[in-house]
Amino acid sequence: MTEDPDRPDPDALLALARREGCGRLKVFLGGAPGVGKTWEMLAEARRRAAGGGDVLIGIVETHGRAETQSAIGDLPILPRARLEYRGQVLEEFDLDAALARRPRILLLDELAHSNAPGSRHPKRWQDVEELRDAGIEVWTTMNVQHLESLSEAVARITGVRVAETVPDRVLAEAVAVELIDIPPAELIERMRQGKVYRADQVTRALRGFFREGNLAALREMALRRTAERVDADVTGYMRANAIAGPQDVVGVVVFGLVALLLAGTTGGLGRSVRAAHARLVSLRRLVEFSRRLGVPGDRTDIVIAVAEEAARIAGSAACVLLPLPPTPGEAAPEPVVRAAVPVEAEPDDGAMAAARWAIANGRAAGRGTDTLPASPWQFRPMRGSRSVVGLLGIKLPEEAGSLDAERSKALDALLDQAVIALERADLMEERARGEARSETETLRTALLTSLGHDLKTPLTSIRGAIGTLRTFGESLTPAARDDLLLTAEEETARLMRWIGNILDIVGSRTGRSRRGRRWSTSPTRLKVRRCAPHVAPVVR
Repeated sequence: MTEDPDRPDPDALLALARREGCGRLKVFLGGAPGVGKTWEMLAEARRRAAGGGDVLIGIVETHGRAETQSAIGDLPILPRARLEYRGQVLEEFDLDAALARRPRILLLDELAHSNAPGSRHPKRWQDVEELRDAGIEVWTTMNVQHLESLSEAVARITGVRVAETVPDRVLAEAVAVELIDIPPAELIERMRQGKVYRADQVTRALRGFFREGNLAALREMALRRTAERVDADVTGYMRANAIAGPQDVVGVVVFGLVALLLAGTTGGLGRSVRAAHARLVSLRRLVEFSRRLGVPGDRTDIVIAVAEEAARIAGSAACVLLPLPPTPGEAAPEPVVRAAVPVEAEPDDGAMAAARWAIANGRAAGRGTDTLPASPWQFRPMRGSRSVVGLLGIKLPEEAGSLDAERSKALDALLDQAVIALERADLMEERARGEARSETETLRTALLTSLGHDLKTPLTSIRGAIGTLRTFGESLTPAARDDLLLTAEEETARLMRWIGNILDIVGSRTGRSRRGRRWSTSPTRLKVRRCAPHVAPVVR
């Protein structure tokens, strides 16, 4: 049976559901110790915390490295648990305390670590699984040699068998894998400077595990595994969303990585790999953000998501402004802040001048541009199919001037996705309003039909009674005349109750009461008033 290319792949959707059914996992992957995994994790954590994120250090191993210790900054640290074992007191990650604290993001260094005896789980990756099952997002670090499927290959290449391993499925379930990479020569130089191991360990490490050939092979493993992961991410996303032809995109990504590997003999390999890595990370994040925007939601959900993602990309405060329709006499719409990260990060009056110019002219304004560069904020327009649908504001430090090329491209891609999401939300809202108008018109027609019938019945009875009295009044017995008059009186009272109910409904909708109001000259009331002269003489 031929598969429908326009139908989402069930296996891909199931894999996506497994990932999103619990807390997210982000892995900072390196080829060897000392490449900067922990430092990069801490740096990104500080940026997230500066944006208002709830970040907590569960455990970080500095190994006596001053730069790693300084990277912790003012991030809060969870106290370690103390376990007694054979007369010694060992310190370990406090899993129960972390579950009780429930931070938004928890940092756990060294995923492959073996826990001290007496811990609930023998391995740290098992702690991570329990945390994720509880809905906590975990960031962790790992070297590629700890992957279970690579242990034999690592032993053959390096002559060292790694005792602590992590199942491949743990890495596969991560929503993000970020490669941290430096060239072997640079890593060896860091080793000689004492930035990786203590001075008494350097010589032995350089003669054993840290030989340049070993480092190059481990680096290639890390690059290859990252390429495979990007391949799987892009293919899975396209299969889950029934997008045809993923092979072309995957081929470009894999080809680029292979080209970078072949360029390993050049002096610019480190810069090339880091640039490629940044582009791959941007691609992955864009895919994740597209998936997030694909979830049904209103404009408020969208602008909050855009502000959060922009703050993460730029590493600074961000906000989203949407235009109010111009009032009579105004030439351009007024931009209004609809979301900000952190919530108190809103442009001041001076910066809003740049925002007004940007939305009126459809071009960027503020810091780093040619228009009002003294503003601390930079505003980028979200250009829709017909007009500017909003602005993205980024607060840039004075010394920064402007964003680097990679972050700028990432923000441009973010804006494209945001415009699509906002225009889709507008269409959905317009369709909902149209459906509501159609339903209202249907109810109105049904109500008027029902009212017409209910009003016609008493008027018919009143008219019949009056007509009989006029035609046969002298010949009717007093009892018959009284019966006809009673019928007219009862039907008139019934009619008045109906009219009163209608006025009460109208008054409740408009906020006004019938008390003290004058009678209008509606057709129904005119009929009632016209009946009165014919009834009065008979009554008299």
